[in-house]
Amino acid sequence: MRELIPAVGLVLAGAVVVWQQPATTAEPEPPAPAQAETPVVAAPAPAATQARSRPASVPTRVRIPSLGVDAAVDPVSPHGTELDPPADPARVGWWAQGSRSGARHGATLLTGHTVRSGGGAFDHLEDLAPGDRVTVDGLRGASSYVVETVETMPRAELAERSGELFGQQGPHRLVMVTCEDWDGAAWRSSVVVVARPAR
Repeated sequence: MRELIPAVGLVLAGAVVVWQQPATTAEPEPPAPAQAETPVVAAPAPAATQARSRPASVPTRVRIPSLGVDAAVDPVSPHGTELDPPADPARVGWWAQGSRSGARHGATLLTGHTVRSGGGAFDHLEDLAPGDRVTVDGLRGASSYVVETVETMPRAELAERSGELFGQQGPHRLVMVTCEDWDGAAWRSSVVVVARPAR
């Protein structure tokens, strides 16, 4: 029986998107080497071996070729009832209590700003299509994903489906979220992209 955690507001570009924060079961990160690691910015390994050969890694960069996105990723944690992307709209936030990229289980959640005048990392997230590629670089390598679904949903629906989308059980997946449908005063919806490890 899944334990429900109190709802947390996911704040994206000034809009609060309520979701049910799932329990975390992130895999432990291997001990760090004596020297600081240099982020790897490289093409992903062949899909057949990539998911098995690289350990789970803290995300440092997300690249979405079809959208021209190449954005740095910063760890973010809830502050009270809000999870904010980085203040710089060109950067993306990774929910640090969730799964790392390349993990075996659970969701790696990335949140980014949509800026109506442009300049937000996830301004055009809704333009992704199934089959598009996403690469998440980490300190221990790159993980390649293939977009499976792209949905625009009201905030209430996002809250109802939070366990399904952001839960840390089940097969590994990458989930990217941003705001959508500005009505002149607030964002009414969210764009939610789910991508699976490339095979």
